[in-house]
Amino acid sequence: MKQKIWYKTCAKDPKIQLSRMQFLTLISVVSAASVSLFEHRDHQGHSQTFDLELDNACTPIDRSSLQDKASSAEWDLPERSGICFFEHDDCSGDMECWFSFQQPPNNFKDDGMNDEISAVAGFTY
Repeated sequence: MKQKIWYKTCAKDPKIQLSRMQFLTLISVVSAASVSLFEHRDHQGHSQTFDLELDNACTPIDRSSLQDKASSAEWDLPERSGICFFEHDDCSGDMECWFSFQQPPNNFKDDGMNDEISAVAGFTY
């Protein structure tokens, strides 16, 4: 069974479905980004900031920090890049992605990922 991946678009277009292999094919190596996760919505509460390589490498979130506790995020992404948040620390399970031209989420609850994020990966396109 192929796992489907759903992407957001800035115009709120219908969701685009790609298999994980198609997603990985779109990825290329470029640079790094800064990502901050927050315990509460609207970028409030305890936070964890880390550098993220934009090479599609799975970066687990520290279990002692905000793993399965993040409710919002901010980032500094270069143009033509994006970020994906994953349900499990091996970058499997449910996933939500944003592109550099989109606003970071103020509330992961709106995206069905509140308190469920265990890993992150960055990519370029």
